[in-house]
Amino acid sequence: MKDDNSLLPVSPAAVKTLNDLAHHPLRSIWKNMRSRCLNSKSDFYHRYGGRGIGFHPRWNDFKSFIIDVTTEIGDRPNGTSIDRIDNDGDYEPGNIKWSSASEQMNNRCNNITMVIDGVKHTAAQAAVIIGIRASIILFRIHSGWSDEKIISTPPSSGSRSDNSSGFIGVSMIRRTGKWQARKTVNGKRISLGIFSSPEEAHAARIDATLT
Repeated sequence: MKDDNSLLPVSPAAVKTLNDLAHHPLRSIWKNMRSRCLNSKSDFYHRYGGRGIGFHPRWNDFKSFIIDVTTEIGDRPNGTSIDRIDNDGDYEPGNIKWSSASEQMNNRCNNITMVIDGVKHTAAQAAVIIGIRASIILFRIHSGWSDEKIISTPPSSGSRSDNSSGFIGVSMIRRTGKWQARKTVNGKRISLGIFSSPEEAHAARIDATLT
């Protein structure tokens, strides 16, 4: 990782909230990035810190994170979260971008791997071999499933009995035919949006969990 301690210019939009760090819109992005990389008890540590993914030393400081990120890739567009260009690289200047849930899903499908019969495959390749959706494979990988369990478990296994999508936290709105994604926070179910397909809703739910 680079170790450049020089301060970069900050965008006008970021200046407005820079002094109110507790309520800054990037605070959850920053906290969850650090948790994935540093907290061994995080559900996703094995895919980040557990395999050597870290972040730039300056980004231990939240204000430096805001300045660097907004200077390099601008203010966060609605519906996006921070993503790495190189999936095997750190969160650092030159390797970050804002991506939508579907864009991150595509990136993960092509970069996250699992082993089938001794051969390493991307999630997208594994989906074709196993015969289940790549989004299901990604959900299982991020949930800490072993490769053997991913391969041997039918797609609907582990879903809620009232779930018509095959994905936990995703259900159909029957009057519209659309799909709603939800997550539970502090005991309350929160809607993450309405989508055209269960895969898009599931990708949004994964994105909301990771960011």
